[in-house]
Amino acid sequence: MDNLPDNNWKLWIPLIFWVSFVSMVLYFMNLEWEEYMPLRQHFLAYGDVDAPVNYRYTLLVEEIPWEKRSKNELSKYFSKLFPGALVDAYLCIDLKELDKVLQKRDDIRNKIENLVASQEGRIPEQKIGENEIKSAGLFKRDTVCEAYCRLQDELKNLNESAALKYNETLQFLTNLNGENLSELKAIVPSKAKKMTGIVKKEKFEGNEQKFKIANEWSEIASGTGFVTFNSLTVKQSAIQCELSGVLDNMVTQSAPEPSNILWENVTMSQTIQKTLRNQANILWTLGILFWSIPVAFTQAIANLEGLREDFPWLWIPDQDSALYGLLSGYLPVILYLLLMILLPIVITLSATKFIRMKSLTEIDYYLFKWHFGFQIANLWLILIGGSIFNQLDDLLSDASGVIETIASAIPGASQFFFNILLVDTFFGLVMELSQIVPVVILFILRTIKKDEKRSQRDLNSRYDAESLVWGKLFPPIIFKLLVGLVYVCIVPVIQPVCAVYFGLAFLIYKNNALHVYGQKAEGGGAYFPLLFFYVICCLVTAETVMAVYFGIKQGGPQSTISIILIILTVLFYRRIHQKFVSFSRILCIEKARDLDENLLSEGGEVPRSVEGDLPTKLNNYDYVPLALQVGKW
Repeated sequence: MDNLPDNNWKLWIPLIFWVSFVSMVLYFMNLEWEEYMPLRQHFLAYGDVDAPVNYRYTLLVEEIPWEKRSKNELSKYFSKLFPGALVDAYLCIDLKELDKVLQKRDDIRNKIENLVASQEGRIPEQKIGENEIKSAGLFKRDTVCEAYCRLQDELKNLNESAALKYNETLQFLTNLNGENLSELKAIVPSKAKKMTGIVKKEKFEGNEQKFKIANEWSEIASGTGFVTFNSLTVKQSAIQCELSGVLDNMVTQSAPEPSNILWENVTMSQTIQKTLRNQANILWTLGILFWSIPVAFTQAIANLEGLREDFPWLWIPDQDSALYGLLSGYLPVILYLLLMILLPIVITLSATKFIRMKSLTEIDYYLFKWHFGFQIANLWLILIGGSIFNQLDDLLSDASGVIETIASAIPGASQFFFNILLVDTFFGLVMELSQIVPVVILFILRTIKKDEKRSQRDLNSRYDAESLVWGKLFPPIIFKLLVGLVYVCIVPVIQPVCAVYFGLAFLIYKNNALHVYGQKAEGGGAYFPLLFFYVICCLVTAETVMAVYFGIKQGGPQSTISIILIILTVLFYRRIHQKFVSFSRILCIEKARDLDENLLSEGGEVPRSVEGDLPTKLNNYDYVPLALQVGKW
């Protein structure tokens, strides 16, 4: 299309192809939604076969008010709202101290196992006392026997400490169940008074025990809890209805799978989380606006002549050699890809450690959105150069001019995109299929230390299947889809490479999803609506570029038809959103009621209350952290 003369009848040929192509894409996307919705509703109704039964019937409750922050009060509240439907409830508490002891205990246990494994399974005896310890984390001067005995003593002490803290926690929870939380809230000193030590002690004279309980309660009780019902109808009613009529109070959603929860983050306040998320979002927005800075740095490193001048000792091939042409063409692409590999790691760390999101799915969803934002920043940078921030003034004053600049620059950037597709097709996908990186890492570990001298726990952890991280996988693929859509008419030579890439990617990722990866938690296609939205954004972007490009080619009628095509695509998105997207997030109450009746008539499995004391109940409830499940220590 770039080679067609201006204002020529031949412009109708790419237009007819483009309208046919877009119509085909929208048709198949509608078919995909028709296939997706029954599967999604089935998952919402029945869940994953490997998930516990409680998962389908459990709520995650956020922003629990102070006067309901105990197991008893939380249970009373939901029993009052839904009589006879409550199975169990758990209020999440801060277990940092117990978690620290258990972590130290696990470290010592691992050292003991590694020590025994290094002796090929023999328990070290006194006669081996001359041997030096080689296992990491042990005193170099210890003999095997001395180290073994010392570690056993440490393990015994840590087990006793863990049991003591566990019993103290249970005692506190038991005492708390008999307290009036409104009274405790009234006597708890504010944070400012705690910091300054200003507390009216006369208020607590003769009632020191109550003040102690109130103080501890204010420190460890969180606003997060899990509530399990015996009816899907009740669960969906609790999700879809306003419970308290107060803003940011008793906020409910379907609970993630127990294996999907990050228990160290579960006590984080949702209000604080929102503030931290906004701060992180500002940081990532600035990163997108000024994305040209890190990319320019990688391009400067890839400048062979610059490297020759700055580092004369570095061997660089002659300019006339084929190797020089290969390096100068592909080194910038490889460094760019390495930068894009680091980006998801940093975003994931911010979601896990800074925002402290509570589930792996939530982190993955967050990564998905921001990772795609940086892909768009890459497109902008490659097409017109410079950061988005540098172009804001032009964009605000003359938006049409900037769009025309982008459309004009697209043919010239085709070679770079072509190289990216080639590298990802014949290097990235081959690496994914071969799994060469894990194989090399495993070979190095085996070379350093033989399997015979490793503990069984160490061997098992090494062979645990990794999860497919959708937020890391999908955005680069959507980026390549955007490239293919934009160039489908302008530079058609890219299309065969796109076809090969997507064909191989489908086969390779399908194979690895079935035989290599193992998801820790099943999402049931929860990402599909977001994926659909980004695909529509790519399609609208390509349609806008085509409309502008027809205008550059002085094809007025073709440009007008392209604009109409944009409007039709947006209307198609609205129709799909109204018909499918909203209903893909929750199970309708009518369907939930039918399932309850079917289970009742067929004698199916539903959650049951666990009888017994508090430790027994904690050990038999899926939505309790491992620190409180002694049976799994």
